[in-house]
This record gives sequence, C-alpha cells and structure tokens, in this order.
Amino acid sequence: MNQVIQEESKKANISLELVMATAIDLKEIDYIKELPNDEFKPVYKIKKNMPFWIKSMVNNEIETKCYFLDDHTNQKDLKIFLDAGRIFIHHKFKKL
Repeated sequence: MNQVIQEESKKANISLELVMATAIDLKEIDYIKELPNDEFKPVYKIKKNMPFWIKSMVNNEIETKCYFLDDHTNQKDLKIFLDAGRIFIHHKFKKL
C-alpha cells in the first residue's frame, strides 16, 4: 500500500484556460523603423518561448502537446494554422 501512495504523489492534474490566438498575440515589437515621411512604423518579431497549443484537424480537439515559438518555427505553417483558428494560447497571454 505504501508503494501505491508514493506513486500517486508523483502525479498531478492541471487544467488551463486556452483561447484562440490572433497574429498580434504571437508577436512583439522588435524595433521602430523611421519612414521617409518622418513617420514611424513598428517592426515585429515572433514572441520567442511563447507556449501554444494546436487544435487537431483530425478530431477537432486541442492536442495535449505544448509547442513553443522559436527561431525554427515554420512561419508559413504557423500562419496556416492561425488563419484556420487552430492556434490556442493561455488566456493571460491574450492581447486585447
């Protein structure tokens, strides 16, 4: 019985509130570019280490695997999933 108690203490259940991401949720300002007409424009980059989840195209459920944005993230694939409403993030990362 003691072995069962020890094994159960190594487990944890969690629940997350995920929301559908938009493009602005996944990027941050890299720098501000000066334009020829004396205006300024923000230049964005992906928000490195941002965790996200994908909604499966097979069964329409959120995958249990968590992904992270980094330099190796395929931008084309990310855009396809984002445009299809299949990228989800933790609600606290959502920009208004």
